[in-house]
Amino acid sequence: MIYIKLGNKKIALEMVQAHNIPLDDDLAEQLSPESGSTNNEERLAILMILGKIAKKQQNFSLAAKKFTQAGAKLKAIKALIKVGNLDKVTTFAQTARDTDC
Repeated sequence: MIYIKLGNKKIALEMVQAHNIPLDDDLAEQLSPESGSTNNEERLAILMILGKIAKKQQNFSLAAKKFTQAGAKLKAIKALIKVGNLDKVTTFAQTARDTDC
C-alpha cells in the first residue's frame, strides 16, 4: 500500500479496517510497529486490532500470532483452536505457562 511506503501506517491500518482489505502475513508485518518505535500501549493496541482483523477474515494463524505478540494468550489459543492443529495448540499451551490456556 502506498501509505505504508510513505510511512503512514496509521492511515494504512484504517484503510484495511474500513475497506476489508485481505490481511496476509507480509501486510500485517508491515503494519505492525516495531517495539520501541511507539509507546507500548499504542503498540499493543495496534497488534490487537491486527489480530481482530485477521480473526474476522478467518486467518486464524495470523490472528494467533498477533494476539501472542500483544500478550493476549487466551485470545491466541482460541484462534489456534479454530485452526484445528492440535500439535500447535498443545505446544502453545505448554509454553504459555498460563492456567487459563
